Amino acid sequence: MSLPDLSGGLALWCGAALAVWLVVVIAGLSAKRYTGLLHPLLTGTGSLLLLPALFGNSAILTFPLPLFLGDAAIAFTVDPLSRWFLLLIGLIGVATALFAPGYLAHLRKRISLGFLWAALALLLISMTGVVLAANVLTFMVAWELMALSSFALVAADHEQQAIRQAALIYLGATRVGTAFLMAGFL
Repeated sequence: MSLPDLSGGLALWCGAALAVWLVVVIAGLSAKRYTGLLHPLLTGTGSLLLLPALFGNSAILTFPLPLFLGDAAIAFTVDPLSRWFLLLIGLIGVATALFAPGYLAHLRKRISLGFLWAALALLLISMTGVVLAANVLTFMVAWELMALSSFALVAADHEQQAIRQAALIYLGATRVGTAFLMAGFL
């Protein structure tokens, strides 16, 4: 099924959210300084764009060649359960975009807040991918992206030894979790 064929305009809403979050990733990684409310505004907008995903019918989206992972296509499916998770990701993304600017103010001098917003947007993209994955390979790619982007969030304030240690423990825990997932899939 191609992108425009998805019923309920889901491709439009999820595609727009993905595009807005990708802008946050690019802007966050390329910005030399924090750009004020641009990052949280765009992150919240992308999250709001997921909320209409609750409405519509179930569908499967498979990307055409060359977007394949070996013999498996990159495929996403939308069903009633994934719609509820999209709603939760959207609501939590909006809440994070509203709360984070005040919370992150104390880190402004120590870390790049643009990097932090880029990692958060990448985390939202990957969580959406995990929820919509239609096959094991798509799921595992989204899962790895989710694990690495959340590791980047944990390790962002890496000047303190305790934070570096916590980030490495977290990275080890994600490797163990991925190994168990792979064993379960096999």
